[in-house]
Amino acid sequence: MQMFDIENELNKLKIKDVQPDERIIYETKLRMRSVMNKKHAVKREKARSKRDFFTHFTIKVPAAVALILAIMLIPVFVIPATSAPAGQAFYTIDINPSVELKVDASDIVMSVACKNSDAVQLMRDINCIGLGIAEAIQTIVAQAKTLGYIAAEKENYVLVARFGQENGSVTKKDLAKVVADAAGDEAKIMFLIGSLLDKQEAEGQGKSAGVALLEKEARSNGVDPDKYRQGNGEIGGIIKELENREYPAPVVSGNVLNGHVVLSWNKIGSEGLTGYKVVASRDNPSPEYPGDGSIAALTDPNSTGFTVKEGVTPGETYYFSVSAVYGGEVYAAGNAVRLTVPEQPEQSPGVTPQPSPPEPPKEYESSRIRGSRIGEKIRLSWEKITSDDFVGYRIVASATDSTPKYPKNGAIKYYTDNDRTSLSVYEGFAGLKGGKSYYFSVTVVYKGDRYVAGNAVRLKIPEPEPEPEPEPEEPAMKAAAISGKISDGKVVLSWNKISHEQFQGYKVVTSKTNSHPSYPDDGYIDYIENAGTTHASHSLSDFEAGKKYYFSITVLYKDGTRKAGNAIALTIPDGSEPEEPMTATTIGGSIGDGKVRLSWDKISHDKFQGYKVVASKTNSHPSYPDDGYISYIMNADTTHASFDLCDFDAGKKYYFSITVLYDGGTRKAGNAVSLTIPEACKPEEPMTASSISGSIDSEGKIHLNWHKIEHSKFEGYKLVYSKSPNPSYPSDPYIDYITDPCSTSKTLSASDFDASETYYFSITVLYNGGVKKPGNDVAIKMPPT
Repeated sequence: MQMFDIENELNKLKIKDVQPDERIIYETKLRMRSVMNKKHAVKREKARSKRDFFTHFTIKVPAAVALILAIMLIPVFVIPATSAPAGQAFYTIDINPSVELKVDASDIVMSVACKNSDAVQLMRDINCIGLGIAEAIQTIVAQAKTLGYIAAEKENYVLVARFGQENGSVTKKDLAKVVADAAGDEAKIMFLIGSLLDKQEAEGQGKSAGVALLEKEARSNGVDPDKYRQGNGEIGGIIKELENREYPAPVVSGNVLNGHVVLSWNKIGSEGLTGYKVVASRDNPSPEYPGDGSIAALTDPNSTGFTVKEGVTPGETYYFSVSAVYGGEVYAAGNAVRLTVPEQPEQSPGVTPQPSPPEPPKEYESSRIRGSRIGEKIRLSWEKITSDDFVGYRIVASATDSTPKYPKNGAIKYYTDNDRTSLSVYEGFAGLKGGKSYYFSVTVVYKGDRYVAGNAVRLKIPEPEPEPEPEPEEPAMKAAAISGKISDGKVVLSWNKISHEQFQGYKVVTSKTNSHPSYPDDGYIDYIENAGTTHASHSLSDFEAGKKYYFSITVLYKDGTRKAGNAIALTIPDGSEPEEPMTATTIGGSIGDGKVRLSWDKISHDKFQGYKVVASKTNSHPSYPDDGYISYIMNADTTHASFDLCDFDAGKKYYFSITVLYDGGTRKAGNAVSLTIPEACKPEEPMTASSISGSIDSEGKIHLNWHKIEHSKFEGYKLVYSKSPNPSYPSDPYIDYITDPCSTSKTLSASDFDASETYYFSITVLYNGGVKKPGNDVAIKMPPT
């Protein structure tokens, strides 16, 4: 069956009552088949006999639908070979969606396979074909977070595995940054490397190759994976246990014998040990693998000694160490011994050469950190490093480790400018939680992957008190407004999102005769159950050339209500339209209210991927990736961003620009706007208390009054009472919580209090960031009964 036959079958299905998840299967296979047909058009005859393109879906569908699938797809999709062609490899990404990417020798994605139904949902609105593997994984993880597979209220794990290529273009460190950029601090990553045989064995068991490799790794490290069998709990449980197990390091000693450095260490009887790396460094007193490389690799885990015969220079002094190698790219570095490699000239009997005194090791400075609370933020600052070997500052945070450092505890921010010596953090920044205390530290990075951690300070992230929300009103059941155009050989439709708890789905309706089509009278060409999916596209070949069609959206609600929206008319052209150009956007900016505010023109293009907000102090025309980025926005409708002035260097000029990313790796850098940061951040407006007065009248009415608070961070008044002087919230109960700053009085009845008792009343003012300011009290004696 040719590809055009598949399209005809798909067109037939559009007029039948086929479920949306079944249509996803057809559309995804058709789109991926189209890519391969174009790529191999010249060599089609040759490729037909050995084609390895295959996309495997493990979605349960009704038996009748499964039969249709079998009839339609058997002539087109064939089982892949057991090994990839030279230079090709596979990556698997398991979150709970399980996705497999096939890449070429340059780690460019060639095809995508969805391994479960969650993966089909995940991939339906993104396209990774043609992307580099790092960008593809970042796109997948970001979409997983958008759809809720990665969420702040649970532990999240991303398992990435590579099969069939010994050295890919990304490392575990690269992938950790990619996942952090896409998911913030809400997901942890494990990266494994396996063979094509591992992948083949996993598929024979009906498992994800990545999960099977993780289980194999777990067993080799003494962890039983069979006790974790609940979706992402399986991945997360195994990874968590692997991360928490201890990896013993060798205890190293050394001396010089017979003209060679000889190292020895204790035997490690730990499960999962695969060998050792012998490490030598002239200037790092604590060398370790992989940061300092290795001069020898030992694959026998029973090894306890090594004679150094190469990889070092005679007469030079080195720090020698041994790193134990465990499965899963885990390394445990032992202690270091400092020895001079002997010169080996001819010697007279009985004469012992006197070694020259060794060069003292180079010292690397740490940076001392301090911090304080400013409103609802924590302000961190640290000492500037002026060394020529400086590479960057890693700002580290840990809730449990009192001596956090990079890379052990990761990093919440990374600066490569040694003049950048401050950072403001707050609730939500890099996953930090309000009301929780963290240890903060700065690890200075030097050339040669040298890391020097400084002191730590313990600070509590301010926790804003939630404001009571009014009861939500039931929103009206509305129609959706549609718009559309013809672009890139397709009819492209979009509409506004419906946010209603009774929402059931969108019916995309078309007609050649009815200028206001609706469902069910005019049928439908597409049914979408995801409220967040507000666009659809259809090939021009699905319609009659030269004819006018009317398009509309009918919104379905669970109680049976249907709401038909407006209609638009589009005339199908006789020939294909030229492809819409990929353009840059124009940025503007200003400084106000303590923030840098940026805005730019919206990009409306089928291949839009995202906006990279770029800033530079030195490049007057900054662009991504050369100048990095300070924010990544994937919603085309979001055309503004703001940043705290305190995140930039005071008195410095910055250049801001937007680089637009398109599918296929295309990037378009726009104009730049320059803004000079004021010399100091805007001083905090003081947060004050409110003074209260009161009296009781002859009718037993208590009249309380207090002065009005005018502050941008005002949240509310807590009217507090007690039989003891100086009551305050939250230590004492309150009578009322008032969020209107202009409401400054309250009348109470003495009958609500104990007769003949004296009560003290006071106002505690609440501000954003959890700040509470109790005021004076007023004493009121209640009348006798």
